[in-house]
Amino acid sequence: MAIPFFATKLEQFIDTTRQDVRFSLRQISRRPGFSALVALTLAVGIGGSTAIFSVLKGVVLRDLPYPEPERLVAVWETQGEVLSHQPFSGPDYFDVREQSRTLLEVGALGVRWFNLGGDGQPIRIRGARCTASLLQVLGVQPLQGRLFVEEEDAEGNDHVVILGHGIWQGHFGGEPNVVGRLVPVNGVLHEIVGIMPERFEFPTPWGGRDNTQLWAPLVLPREDSYRSSHSFGVVGRLADGATAAETEVELKAIAAQLSETYPDTNALTAMWIEPMMKRTLGSIQRALNFLLVIVGLVLGKPLGILGFTWLAVIAGWAKLPEGLTMMHVLGVGLLGGIGFTMSIFVADLGFAGLPEDLLMAKTGILLASAIAGFGGYFLLMFLLMLEPEWIDF
Repeated sequence: MAIPFFATKLEQFIDTTRQDVRFSLRQISRRPGFSALVALTLAVGIGGSTAIFSVLKGVVLRDLPYPEPERLVAVWETQGEVLSHQPFSGPDYFDVREQSRTLLEVGALGVRWFNLGGDGQPIRIRGARCTASLLQVLGVQPLQGRLFVEEEDAEGNDHVVILGHGIWQGHFGGEPNVVGRLVPVNGVLHEIVGIMPERFEFPTPWGGRDNTQLWAPLVLPREDSYRSSHSFGVVGRLADGATAAETEVELKAIAAQLSETYPDTNALTAMWIEPMMKRTLGSIQRALNFLLVIVGLVLGKPLGILGFTWLAVIAGWAKLPEGLTMMHVLGVGLLGGIGFTMSIFVADLGFAGLPEDLLMAKTGILLASAIAGFGGYFLLMFLLMLEPEWIDF
């Protein structure tokens, strides 16, 4: 009995849809200009949402300033099953660097304060020590000079520094021949071997934005007695064709081997990775995604529909029906912010493989649709209560 019932309902649905399509096509053929204008208005409304989202994304969620930044990951150690952001020890870092095949290269770093001499009074600045491999991981070339080389990661060969663009301009007056000059750093003469570009940003695996201005080589201990000393951040670049999941599996195997070999220091130690973009933005990334979705739907569509309608009326392509104003168009534009199908489709594409971010985006779509819907409804209801001459836009 159920099958004939559903078959009848399906036939009714198909028949109704066929009639609706025929009616729509007839209306389009009778008024092609108006139909095209409506389609363009909706397209501009959707484009407005996309434009606002793109601008805000470019300003707030801009990519890290490195080649292929999506391949950069922070590598962490953790104790037990609960993930924590525990820095690496020197020996563990060397084991990962030598054994990993899914990471093209890894580098270590530690933030430090430096007393820098040179022209004028010595200054105290924020800087970092890093391995030569870290700068290779980033893939950014210096403005002048060179980067560190492997030999400078050894004790006695590490009396070299690279300057940030700001400290070069401010402390050294932009001196063009500063590379090769000897300057006192923490009371010891160091050779300036390079200057980084103006927009260079040093990685910050602990979160936040970069504030370092000088970099010196990092000499790491290899002795097993230092395996319990965890104080270095590690950044890696995924190898061509490697995925984050494959790297996680590999690091798990390396950590398991180390726990067997060094049970006194590594018995509970595990390793994991985190995308650098996610780590740099920290916990605000999902909140920003959430807000960007809301702004795009609540502001983008109404502004796009209102703007194009205004342009069409000013240009004489169309005219508003009697009794309607641009405020009414704004109300309809807000109702246009109600969008599920296309918005969720785009969210599925944009946050593929990121279930938590996708959930926040879909929640933002739901909230934005509610805000736009109620906003448009109450605006139109308010306009209905006003005398026409009170509305002059």
